Amino acid sequence: MPGEPRSGIASLVPKGYGLRLLAMLGTLIIVGLTIYNMRGEALGWREPERPQAQAAADSPPQAAADWQETIVPGRADDDPAEQEEIKTLFDAVGDGQELKPWDMPAYWRLMRWARSRSFAELERRAQRDVPFTKLWQAAEKHHGDLIKLRLHLKRVLKWDDKDVAANSAGVKTVYELWGVTDESQANLYCVVCSELPPGIPVGTDVQAEAVFVGYFLKVMRYQPGMNKDRGAPLLIGRVRPIAGSRHAAARHAGNLTTMLAVGAGILFISVTFGSLIWRLTRRRRPAFAATTQTVRPAAEVEQWLENFPADEAGSNSHPDERPAT
Repeated sequence: MPGEPRSGIASLVPKGYGLRLLAMLGTLIIVGLTIYNMRGEALGWREPERPQAQAAADSPPQAAADWQETIVPGRADDDPAEQEEIKTLFDAVGDGQELKPWDMPAYWRLMRWARSRSFAELERRAQRDVPFTKLWQAAEKHHGDLIKLRLHLKRVLKWDDKDVAANSAGVKTVYELWGVTDESQANLYCVVCSELPPGIPVGTDVQAEAVFVGYFLKVMRYQPGMNKDRGAPLLIGRVRPIAGSRHAAARHAGNLTTMLAVGAGILFISVTFGSLIWRLTRRRRPAFAATTQTVRPAAEVEQWLENFPADEAGSNSHPDERPAT
């Protein structure tokens, strides 16, 4: 009936909160996708890449494949005499320090080893998937280890003959490459080589993918720019670029997902604050509409009372006040 309160089922989403709820859910979904893309492989959420696909991704570009690397015949780590001689040189190496003059004999010996063998030969004998923490925590046990790294390069520096001191390897140019692996995440490696194939640019802000094979020398101390000492494994060997790497596309997808997450967050905040401001500034409406009443003049009301029928007045009186019959 009119005037009676209407009963209904309460809504699960209060009025005015639907858009904010959708924005919040969208933000959570995009943030979850971002975490999945950035951390999925590291935490084992995604199936690892198949060996065939991995080999295809590691194949060098055509220009690098045609490039002739310089090989200087000589003895290397597969010679027992070399292994005995270098142990004395490693005794002088200081882990956790900057590169010092007493590190250089072992440094140039490893350079000679790397230059005496081709990239393919070094790669066949190299250890794979060596954890960053293994080199960091027990560096002295791994001096001279031949290791393969898949690097995301950040910086590539070139030192020519005027910067390179006289050395037993006869090297006049040294390239210093800084990068990370999927396993090391933000922890940098520093790798050194005497040749840089086509496909790897030189610069302080580089985004390139490469495979490195070389010998571990030490954990080298460096300062990333905030006066805070860090340590990077220093290796010496050979490098080649990666063709068709999935990491550049993955980083692009990760950046796009991050941008979408930021956009969704901004949308959610805008909707929330916009709704709050609207609720605070809008004019409040009365809960019930006022009933329209007709106001009659006082003279008309008095006249109506004077002409009011007596029987109707008596019938409306209290039973105890009626005259006895």
